[in-house]
Amino acid sequence: MQEQLLIQTMQQKITQDVKVTPSEVFDYFHSIPKDSLPYISAEVEIGRIVKKPILSEDSKIEAKKKAEELRQRVLNGDDFSFLASVYSDDPGSAAKGGELGFFKRGTMVPEFDAVAFRLKNKGDVSEVFETQYGYHFMQLIERRGEEVNVRHILIKPKSTRKDLNRAKTFLDSVYQLITVDSLSFAKAAEKFSDEDESKNNEGIIINPNSGTTEFSMDELSKIDPTIFLAIDKMKPGEISKPTLTSSPDGSETYSIIYLKSQTEPHVANEKDDYQRLQDAALTKKKADVVDDWVKEKLADTYVKLDSDFYSCDFQHQWVKTEQ
Repeated sequence: MQEQLLIQTMQQKITQDVKVTPSEVFDYFHSIPKDSLPYISAEVEIGRIVKKPILSEDSKIEAKKKAEELRQRVLNGDDFSFLASVYSDDPGSAAKGGELGFFKRGTMVPEFDAVAFRLKNKGDVSEVFETQYGYHFMQLIERRGEEVNVRHILIKPKSTRKDLNRAKTFLDSVYQLITVDSLSFAKAAEKFSDEDESKNNEGIIINPNSGTTEFSMDELSKIDPTIFLAIDKMKPGEISKPTLTSSPDGSETYSIIYLKSQTEPHVANEKDDYQRLQDAALTKKKADVVDDWVKEKLADTYVKLDSDFYSCDFQHQWVKTEQ
C-alpha cells in the first residue's frame, strides 16, 4: 500500500497542472471510431426523504442485554473473533472477526475512541457502551504509539413493526404536504429527512462510485434495489408514496423517493455526454503526460533486473541491450 500511495502521489504531482480544452474534448471524441463509441445505459438522478424509526426502550434494553451476555461469554473464555463473526451487526468487521485495524484518535465516533484509547493491555475487554450505532464492547489487540487496533462486537437495537409504522405515518403527512400543500421536495428534505448526506443537497443522493448525482440503472439495481424497484414505474418529476427501504447500515427505514431526471439509453454523443467525454479526455491526457515523463527518465534511470526477466514484455523499455 505504501508503494501504491507513493506512485499515486508522484502521478498527481506530475499531472497536477494538466487540463483539457473544449477543442481537445471534441478532438478526443472524433478520434473514437463510430463503431467503437460506448453505449450509455439509462441514467437517473434520485432524491429521497428518509425517516428512521424511533426505537422503543424495550428494543434498546434487549440489544444491551444481548451485548452484555456476549461480553460475559468472552470473559468466560469464548473466542471473541468467533462470536464477532457470528453475532456482530457490523458486517464490515464481523467478516474479520470484529477486527478494525489500526486507527488514530478522531477516526471513530467520540464514544468509541474514548473507550478504545482507555484500554491499556493486550486482551483487555471493555464494558458495554452505547454509540449512535448501537451497543458495543471491544478487546484490545495491540497499541502502537498513538494508534490502536481493536476487535469489537456491535449489537444494534431492532425496530419493531410498530416503530416502522410510526415512521410511515410521519412520511404520509410529509407526502401530503408536498403533493397537496405545494411544499417543494427540496424544502421537505431539508426539514424532515433523517439522512444527513442528502438532506443538505436538496434531498438528492450522491453516487458513491462517481461522486456525481447520476446513477446508471444497472448500477442502481446493485447499490440500492429498493430504490430501483420504487422508480420502475415513475416518470421524471414524480415522487413515490412512503416506501420501505434499507439504510446503508442495513436497518429498515421508510423513504419518499423523487425521480428528478432520467435519460434514455443511447450511443455516446457530444451534446448529452460532454462531461463524461471531458473526464475521459483528461484521463487520457494525464496518462500521456505520465508516459512522456517515464520515457524521459529512461535515459538516466537504471534498474537492476534479474536475467530471468529479460524476456518479459514491459510497458516501457527499461532493459537495453548493450552494443
